[in-house]
Amino acid sequence: RFSPNAIRLYFLRTHYRSPIEFSEERLLEAEAAWERFRVFFARLGEIPEGEAVSDGEAVARFEAAMDDDLNTPRALAALFDLLREGNEALEAGREEQARGIGLTLAALLRVLGFQPETGRELGDVAADLVSLIVEVRSTLRKEKRFVLADGIRERLRKLGIVLEDTPKGTLWRFSR
Repeated sequence: RFSPNAIRLYFLRTHYRSPIEFSEERLLEAEAAWERFRVFFARLGEIPEGEAVSDGEAVARFEAAMDDDLNTPRALAALFDLLREGNEALEAGREEQARGIGLTLAALLRVLGFQPETGRELGDVAADLVSLIVEVRSTLRKEKRFVLADGIRERLRKLGIVLEDTPKGTLWRFSR
């Protein structure tokens, strides 16, 4: 029922020296928290590959937390701060800065064993088909055929595909 990344997040939110109390509610919270990373990478349009940028306050906090007896809860807090900065950069239209943050964020997530994802990992053909349907829906919206466009959105939602209409076009992602 839960993605591997959400389960990893669930475990890493507790320091390794502390007991973990199982709770399905906390697993759901971890899934929702991981979704924030997926949405960021989907909005970015890719998962950048490469080494983390070594400067920056969030990176320094991440490294300090890892050096402090593998304090993964504090390391995750630094990653969520970096995620917030990346989203703010995207909202402000600073694409290059957001891409740099995405590169660092993906590299640091991999340090903790996460597999960054955009939510579009079903394969190229499936992703292309969903993109085609989203384009058709956008055309229908431009033609003011809202009933049909809304019907497409609803059918995609039932299939687990979430559409987000933005000023730059419609973004889509798989929901869990």
